[in-house]
Amino acid sequence: MVKRNHLLQGIACALAISVLVIANFPELGPASGGGASAPARAASGDGEWIWQNPLPQGNSLFSVAFVDSLTGWAVGLNGTIIKTSDGGATWSLQGSGVTEDLMSAAFLDAQTGWVVGLKGIILKTANGGLTWTRQGSGTSHGLISLSFVDAQTGWAVGDAGTIVKTSDGGNTWNRQPVATANWLRGVDFVDAQTGFVVGSSGMILRTTDGGATWTPAPSGTDAGLYTVSFVDALTGWVGGGTGAILKTTDGGNTWTPQPAGVFGGPNSLRFVDGRTGWGVGANGTIVRTTDGGNTWTPQTSGTATVLYGVSFVNAQTGWAVGGSTILKTTNGGATWTGLSSGFGFPLNSVRFLDASNGWALGTETIVWGPSDILRTSNGGNTWTKAATIAGRELKSLDFVDTQTGWAVGYDGAIHKTVDGGVTWSPQSSGTTANLNSVDFIDQQTGWVAGTGSTISKTTDGGATWMLQSPGISAAFMSVAFSNAQNGWAVGFSTVSFSAVIIRTTDGGATWTAQTPNTTVTVNSLKVVDAQTAWAVGGYGNILKTTNGGAIWTVQLVGASVSSITAVDAQTAWAVGANGTILHTTDGGATWAAQAAGTTDSLTSVDFVDAQAGWTVGLGGTILHFVAASMSPPTATPVPTATPTRTPAATATPTPSIPNLSVTKLASKNLVFPGDPLTYLIFLDNSSQEGITLSLTDTIPAGTSLITGTVSGGAVYSPTINSLLWSGTVPPGGSSLPSQFFSFRTAIDSEFSAGAVTNTVRVSEGTITTGASARTDVRRWTFLPLLARGVSGW
Repeated sequence: MVKRNHLLQGIACALAISVLVIANFPELGPASGGGASAPARAASGDGEWIWQNPLPQGNSLFSVAFVDSLTGWAVGLNGTIIKTSDGGATWSLQGSGVTEDLMSAAFLDAQTGWVVGLKGIILKTANGGLTWTRQGSGTSHGLISLSFVDAQTGWAVGDAGTIVKTSDGGNTWNRQPVATANWLRGVDFVDAQTGFVVGSSGMILRTTDGGATWTPAPSGTDAGLYTVSFVDALTGWVGGGTGAILKTTDGGNTWTPQPAGVFGGPNSLRFVDGRTGWGVGANGTIVRTTDGGNTWTPQTSGTATVLYGVSFVNAQTGWAVGGSTILKTTNGGATWTGLSSGFGFPLNSVRFLDASNGWALGTETIVWGPSDILRTSNGGNTWTKAATIAGRELKSLDFVDTQTGWAVGYDGAIHKTVDGGVTWSPQSSGTTANLNSVDFIDQQTGWVAGTGSTISKTTDGGATWMLQSPGISAAFMSVAFSNAQNGWAVGFSTVSFSAVIIRTTDGGATWTAQTPNTTVTVNSLKVVDAQTAWAVGGYGNILKTTNGGAIWTVQLVGASVSSITAVDAQTAWAVGANGTILHTTDGGATWAAQAAGTTDSLTSVDFVDAQAGWTVGLGGTILHFVAASMSPPTATPVPTATPTRTPAATATPTPSIPNLSVTKLASKNLVFPGDPLTYLIFLDNSSQEGITLSLTDTIPAGTSLITGTVSGGAVYSPTINSLLWSGTVPPGGSSLPSQFFSFRTAIDSEFSAGAVTNTVRVSEGTITTGASARTDVRRWTFLPLLARGVSGW
């Protein structure tokens, strides 16, 4: 059996273990009590990408600010600013002009407001957000919170003890002296003189002279504090990471704990008077007090998403945000209504027949399934769940008309629909290989490709499937045909793990190996005609042939891409990690980045012509491209490699244990300090006999094992900070892995920016092999958990 980490290379995995149900990709469900929001847009030089799922957009929101019952803003990841003028029934995206993550918003009225974010970003609007102007903050440190008392006077706080103040509406900002390098996470001023700041390690600072001097106000806790809310110079509350809420009635001289049961927070507190306030936190937690915090009552939010921001304009009307979720109440929180809609599970494949009819395929539980089919008949303006298909995860789908389509996936699964995706019937594939790709040229003729050198063909609509002989040991990631005779399949060798491209000119009766001129796995394929095809591989490799594959030219684009589509020999798009979208109109001589408006990884892309296309990815992301013109993008030429290109570095092959495949997967490709992270280990034995092994998995530096989360029989040794297991891996042959382990770790709250790499080592006698999983860590210590539209694992 081949390694699952190769099968999933280039696709950000999001696994979570609770009987392997992924709670962090729930359906968001339809919005209630509001109309459809205007789609959020990300402009590119030759058009724009528009959010179609989730709505109004899919980036995580960290702050919300309303000035009255109708007018408000929310800000978040990737420079996101959205505004509503009808209480949240509809939202529109505002152009921030930045891609840095925006953390906090403060408005004085419907026209005047400020936003702060990472890298010292401060933006101001004087026209309700129609335009935003960047102001010089004088710092490159991330700014996390801000507070204004009038149109001239305000403060912002953030990383490394940063406090900056303006006295002229933001035209100039000056750093204020403070004797700390702690991360500061919240600020609130009650007038031009009196204010409070909170931060890491239980820090509370106060000033009575407008910030000229700051004095510690001991909190009695060493927990990180995220939020502060004062109603006058004496009475206020702070909250933080242990769920504690502290109250003062003497201007911060003394603080009294008020246990509120807020898990992972509160991330935000909002009081409208001395008695009435709310706090929000992890798992959709909302609590309310009506007696100044003596008692806190949990409210039902209807979501498991981490909530980061809350805003109330009076004792009845308020909003809360977190992930892509937006909630509203008009009765003090007795009931909360969702203002966002859509589906939150990761999507693997998208296919459009024309500008109206399309389908997307995803799963709420990666690898194990079941899988969901989404359908649109209006170009993606609305998406509905057409069907749920039982069984393990499906990876790819294709349609030949509005009624007839196929979906394929793990364990040789092939399903067919003849009613547009409403019902699906399983077909007998004759294989238990994992199928990664399907391509049909008409209602009768199609191919599937997958692991175990599998390529199968049908000429009767899938009633029967015939295995073809590719003549090479490979895992095929993609198969595509231009007509009944001409096609290619791409993937990687299961012997050398190098790139594989094979071609047929007789419908697959025979296949011929071609020279890919790259060593990396090739993941996606688009065939234009009998001479022209495109493919993408790891490490920013895009491959193209214009002579039937006699020569494949490597185009290095400097970005990780996982899927490609083309409408002709000149015009193509490629998508991949962290919201990467690349476009060429000159056959790949140059590639230009297009603004996706998201950092979610994109897994599949399809265009029906140069005017209209769609891409899908993690978090349920569906984006639609609408062309503004056909003018070519401005781009820096990409170097085109010669067929004899030598890789910059050659990795030393890892010794292999015969018949054993080792796979290591991480639940996230991006985490923040304080996040939990789930790991999976698969041991697959393809022989007919058991293999006796020992396994060691050392917990990475900067992380710690979460007690009680280890499954599969491994034990934790604190002496060497490792998981240990020894035993016999049974023979394979079933749909489940021969041996399976899982465990969860927590990223240390003070982890520095960088990455966590977890490596498992497996030994049989003197032979040792292994597998690794790498996760990037972004430095946001003010956030207890990552919520990208969903609750974090």
